[in-house]
Amino acid sequence: MFSITDKDGYLEISRRGALFAKYVYRGYPKPFLGPVLTSDGLTFTRADEHNPEHPHQRSVFVGHGEVILEGRPPIDTWNEPKDGGIIQHVRFETIAPERFIALNVWKSRDGVPYVDERREFVFRDLDGAVEVDPKITLYATYGKITLAPPKEPGPFAIRVADELRGDRGGKIENAEGLVGERECWGKVSPWCKYSGTLGGKHVSIKVIDDPSNVDYPTAWHVRDYGLFAANNFYFKGSREIEVGRSLTWKFKIIFSEIG
Repeated sequence: MFSITDKDGYLEISRRGALFAKYVYRGYPKPFLGPVLTSDGLTFTRADEHNPEHPHQRSVFVGHGEVILEGRPPIDTWNEPKDGGIIQHVRFETIAPERFIALNVWKSRDGVPYVDERREFVFRDLDGAVEVDPKITLYATYGKITLAPPKEPGPFAIRVADELRGDRGGKIENAEGLVGERECWGKVSPWCKYSGTLGGKHVSIKVIDDPSNVDYPTAWHVRDYGLFAANNFYFKGSREIEVGRSLTWKFKIIFSEIG
């Protein structure tokens, strides 16, 4: 049902012969998956990669606002400030029809490596929907790492399409039945969802936290302007990764065209 082709700078991910998404791994301060498309070619996620409003929030992405390598100043791979950090693609470990694994390094702007990352995406074709399973592992290869608790969330986020924004008619809800940014922001829940209308069709993006994740269930950093992020750090505090150890997060994303 899926095929993945390396186009030198991005992967082209096709579903049933039509473009479903791209994974852009070159040309930006960090790689991202997107835009993610419906079967009609409309965008579930933000399509404008150069939007001046929160320009660092590109579709489906990974980053963190304050990453500290012991003995070094912190870097910011979320906001992408000029004196912050970058996430650099190193190579693909695997490219298969329904999955790929990318190896990345988180670095300061002057080239000092802080963290190694292994990022896996698995794609599953469902009835009226696509399940995308990201798995993110950070390795403290270069020394002890502290993931501090800034307001900027991490490690995983989505910027939804404008049509799904809470301030433009979209709906935010969680597993407890809470609705809207005011009720859902900062609340822990096994899952959270944005829904709305694209091209006259009701669609939704649902992210499910994995029970194996640290501090499960996650707190959700969800905003009416379209930010959709798992963020335990700001709400639950920092995490440390001792040298030679790693930390993994897993999620399920359901991109549904049936609500």
